[in-house]
Amino acid sequence: MIADDISVSQVVRQGGILSTDLYKVYVNPLLNRLQQSGLGCKIGNVLCNSTACADDIALLGKRPPDMQAQINISPDYAGMEGYKLQLQKSVAIHIQPRPTKNSCEPEQYQLGKDPMPNVTKSTHLGIIKTPSMRQNIESNVEENVKKARKSAYALLGSGFHGENGLDPESLIHLFKTYISPVLLYGMELLTPKSAHLETLEKFQKKMHKQILSVPMSTPDPAIYILTGILPVEAQIHAKMITFFCSICQQADNSVEKQLGKRQLTVKSSGSHSWYIEIQRIMFKYNLGRALDMLDNADVTKTTINQIKRQIANYWVNGISVIANLYQGLKYLQTDNFMAGRIHNILKIKSYTNKDRFRIPMKLKLLTETYALQPLRYKIYKEGNQEICNACSQKEETVEHLLIECKAWDNIRRPVINDIESLLTNHSNTEWESLSEGFKIQILMDITMVQRQLRLNSEEVSKIEHQARRLIFLIHSARCKLLLQP
Repeated sequence: MIADDISVSQVVRQGGILSTDLYKVYVNPLLNRLQQSGLGCKIGNVLCNSTACADDIALLGKRPPDMQAQINISPDYAGMEGYKLQLQKSVAIHIQPRPTKNSCEPEQYQLGKDPMPNVTKSTHLGIIKTPSMRQNIESNVEENVKKARKSAYALLGSGFHGENGLDPESLIHLFKTYISPVLLYGMELLTPKSAHLETLEKFQKKMHKQILSVPMSTPDPAIYILTGILPVEAQIHAKMITFFCSICQQADNSVEKQLGKRQLTVKSSGSHSWYIEIQRIMFKYNLGRALDMLDNADVTKTTINQIKRQIANYWVNGISVIANLYQGLKYLQTDNFMAGRIHNILKIKSYTNKDRFRIPMKLKLLTETYALQPLRYKIYKEGNQEICNACSQKEETVEHLLIECKAWDNIRRPVINDIESLLTNHSNTEWESLSEGFKIQILMDITMVQRQLRLNSEEVSKIEHQARRLIFLIHSARCKLLLQP
């Protein structure tokens, strides 16, 4: 049977793919009426009485009569177009730019025949609005951290967790795709500082260390280098400059561009204006003057990418310099550190499913956070102060554990033979002819000496598989020894 045609009388279906764009067209006459009224907030001679996206509209005003007149336009337009306004979502917030001792009673506004409730918190375009800018930043930072944590919990079922989860490359990709956008949403507009930046950064670093299964004491530069993800401050600066570039591409008569020219011309360098903050950021990264860029209509995607690279290089160079100061990171390659790209040691493909369980042990040794005997004695007061518990001859260091300790010769020799065979066949290098430091470098991070050994990616993968296997076998045997009474 063929059913009769069904007529759809609803113009814009809620939840539809094109609903947002269609409603922008549908509601545009209302925005035009608000602009043509000339009522509401002005900054200098620039009228900015409303901000909107689709049906999420915020009206701005300084004088109660003007504000009420703007509010009256909305129900009039709704009556003409035949839709109803939701009273629960239509609220008023009394903004206080500066804290005052004497609190005044907020004005009561009417939406048609119904009073609009005065509130201290509301959401507009996904960003929480409060009576002061400081409360805005605090509320949004706290909410973003909560949402990002919930997003992480929602991904647990797909393997987004530590040692028994997905491989590090997949975990980092999931973080960048589903968690980082939630964590930093709206921060390019709020421009958080000091303590609020630290809150966001603390969450990001903790999440990275958890998905890499390394201790919280792991040096921060090592985490940036391994994941390829820059600090929160760098990401916010890149988002701010990208948003500013989109303003530069607008027409000269747009509100955002007019406002930018006015603020950059009138305001001093100590102002809290968003455009002045952009200028400070551009000076920091040697990007020139914001006003010159605003006057330049030829801001292309290539220009934006160049600016992003310049910001990324600034942070990459700084992190690399700090990483070289850590003695414990001497075996970690930092020369290939690039924003947005994970470290090569994590990109090497795994030959077996067991390899991903072996990676955390290697990362702990690579970042000097593995609990060798000196650290165990310092924390638990167990065994000799520094002497290896397995051989009782020398201080237990990374070099001693992997190369020198005689107690692990029966475990080490078969794996070293496999590595020696691979080196001899593919690079004509004898294992015994190498220095101790070079041997440790091959076992810890072979990507640093890959070119010197003239190895291709397939050969590096085979050697890395054996190195992970050796480290895990020694770790397992050492744990059994330490657990013996």
